[in-house]
Amino acid sequence: MTMTLPFKIGEPVEKEKNVNYEEIPVEGLRALLAEDNELNMEITKFMLEDYGIHVECAADGEEAVQKFKNLSWDITM
Repeated sequence: MTMTLPFKIGEPVEKEKNVNYEEIPVEGLRALLAEDNELNMEITKFMLEDYGIHVECAADGEEAVQKFKNLSWDITM
């Protein structure tokens, strides 16, 4: 079976020079995390919270869509 995807290859985007992305403040951001694997969810939540991000979890896509509709998020994963 062969499948052809009609996407054009874009031009490479140049990364900004002299930007230290580790210095961009993320503390206090609100993140919606959708993950159906419980272990992955806990690990990701722990890592985000370690940076001071407030994390709300959704166990599946349907729950994530409902939470996405009801609140405002800075990050959706």
